[in-house]
Amino acid sequence: MVALPASALKVMGTAGPRATIGASSPSDVWAFGIGGSWLHWNGKQWTAGTLAPPAKGALGPYLGSPLVFGPSDAWVFGEYLTSKGTLVPYGVHYNGQAWRSFTVPGDFGFAAESAVSPSDIYAVLNAVDSRSGGALTHWDGSRWSTVRLPSALTSSADLDSVYAQSDGDIWVGGKVSKTGNAVVAHWNGVAWNTQVFRPVPDFSEDALIQMVSGGRDGIWALASCTLGSCWRLWHFSNGQWQGPYQPRISGTATSVTDLAQVPGTMSLWGAGAAPSVLGSRA
Repeated sequence: MVALPASALKVMGTAGPRATIGASSPSDVWAFGIGGSWLHWNGKQWTAGTLAPPAKGALGPYLGSPLVFGPSDAWVFGEYLTSKGTLVPYGVHYNGQAWRSFTVPGDFGFAAESAVSPSDIYAVLNAVDSRSGGALTHWDGSRWSTVRLPSALTSSADLDSVYAQSDGDIWVGGKVSKTGNAVVAHWNGVAWNTQVFRPVPDFSEDALIQMVSGGRDGIWALASCTLGSCWRLWHFSNGQWQGPYQPRISGTATSVTDLAQVPGTMSLWGAGAAPSVLGSRA
C-alpha cells in the first residue's frame, strides 16, 4: 500500500471510488478519479491536479484506464454528460507539458482502448451510432478516424472491448443486443469475421467486456452480466474460442471486473470485489 500526501488527498478525496491507474515504469504512474482529478508519481514525489471541465454544465468526465507510454505521452479516455443529458466521448492527451483534449468521430463514450504502439491506437465507443459509421476509431499518429465495421455487427451488437495485436490482427467484442450472447469480430487484414458464442446457462448476459493477451497462450476474454457477480472467462487458442470457464475462488462469491497479463509470461491476474456486510471490498 502507498500512502498519499495530504495535497493529493485534497484533490482526489478520501471517500467513494478511488481511481483508474496506468504506468509506463515505476517512476511514471498516473491515477485518475471521477470528475477529472489526477495524480502523478515521478519516482520522487506525487503531484495532483484536475483536468479542465469538458463543457459548461457537463457532468463528468468519467474516465477509464489510461494508456501511458512514457513521461511525455499518456492518453485518457472516457465520457461526460452534456447539460441536455447527451453522452459524449471525452479524451485528453499529455505531451509532457500539459493535457490537451481531442475529439473522435461518433457519439457515446469510450468503452475500451488497445495500442499496437504509441502511434497506433484503437478505441471502441460503447454504443452503436448510425451517424458515425462505426463504433471503432483509430489513431495513426496524426489523427483519429473511423474504422468501418460489418453493418451486421454495428446494427445488432453492443461493443465493449478491443484488442489489437497489429493492424492486421484486431479483435472487438461485446454482446448481441437482443439475446445478450457474447460476440466477437476479428480483422485479419483483409476482412472482418464475426462469431456469436453459444448461450451460457444461468447467465442472463455474456458481454465480453475485456480482452487481453495470454502471451503464447492466445487471448483471454472476460465476460460479465449487468448485475451481480456473474462472470466468466473465454479463451482463444489454436484458432478457436473455448469456454466459458470460471476459476474456483475460495470464500464468498467474488466478482472479477478486470484482467491483466504479466508481460513475457502466460500468467494472468484478475481483480474485482467480494460482498461484505458494509458493501464490497477489493
